[in-house]
Amino acid sequence: MRKHILALLLLLLATPAFGLLGIVTGGVEIDSNSKHVYRGVELEDKFVIQPKAYVAFMGLKAKMFNNYTLDPDGDREKLNRTDLMFSYSIIDTVGLDIASGVKYYHFYDEGAKDTTELFLNIDYSVMGLVGVYSHHYIDVQEDVGKYYGNVGAKFMIDFIPVIGAEGYMDLNWQKPYYGDNVDFVFPYSLNISAAVKFKPIPLFYIKAHVDMTILLDGDTKDMNDNLDKDNNIMYFGLATGLSF
Repeated sequence: MRKHILALLLLLLATPAFGLLGIVTGGVEIDSNSKHVYRGVELEDKFVIQPKAYVAFMGLKAKMFNNYTLDPDGDREKLNRTDLMFSYSIIDTVGLDIASGVKYYHFYDEGAKDTTELFLNIDYSVMGLVGVYSHHYIDVQEDVGKYYGNVGAKFMIDFIPVIGAEGYMDLNWQKPYYGDNVDFVFPYSLNISAAVKFKPIPLFYIKAHVDMTILLDGDTKDMNDNLDKDNNIMYFGLATGLSF
């Protein structure tokens, strides 16, 4: 695991130099959020910091994501999870990108088991302004056959060169997180995100965003009520990043 992370970090450090030659693209981002919500599920009701990085070369892409929870049980911060993703763009032309790959989840909490998913992502955009997407993941390790999918729409608009806006909205379907006896749900939740992006200098950006998840499944909402969890989850965040 550490070797994989080190290799990705070394590749990332070389990205700016290769990027000047048009060989490799990449980026780094640190996103802070008021909650940790993943695929319509509230995992942490505390502030989290989520560093991520990616590099891409000739259709190949490697990405790393980490989740730090702030002040869990009296600690200042705690690393909960590291994700490693490797993908290849099967088709990448005229706004259409179809990519497949593998995603590995490493959990640091006691009792949480690592797992691996295979995925297929389909994204289509018109002139980089508006688009549609559909992403599909299936577990092949810990909970074999467990599936997650979504379909959604997005927009990206630059009002002036240094200020832009982004928005995403999608429906997802999945097996809920309450146990193996719960059936697959379609649709599970509606997810909405809106962001304002400020780019004061080339390559660098600051992005403020607000996100909302609305649970749609009645049984899941009843279970949430029993656990004193919200059925409509709103959270906000601030991200800073570099793209090469």
